[in-house]
Amino acid sequence: RLIEVSSDDSIKTQRNVKLRVHCQDKIGMLASMTQAISGGGASIVAAKVSSSGDGKAFNSFEISVASVTQLEEITRALERIDGVLRVERHRRLVG
Repeated sequence: RLIEVSSDDSIKTQRNVKLRVHCQDKIGMLASMTQAISGGGASIVAAKVSSSGDGKAFNSFEISVASVTQLEEITRALERIDGVLRVERHRRLVG
């Protein structure tokens, strides 16, 4: 028995990805970061923001993306923000 199968490239599978952003603690940073994420077409699923008290802030974002390309574009957009020191993808260790 044969079953006909076709694929539809217009259907995108969303994946949740966690990013950590280390930056200077200054007015407007959070707004700039969320604009970079939403401007890249991603949804913010969760966010955690904290300040170290010494002029630095640490931000964790869980975002929903459709592709690695989209994730890379958002990462580059975050890195271009004045005051962002480092952007890294948070991967859970298994074991």
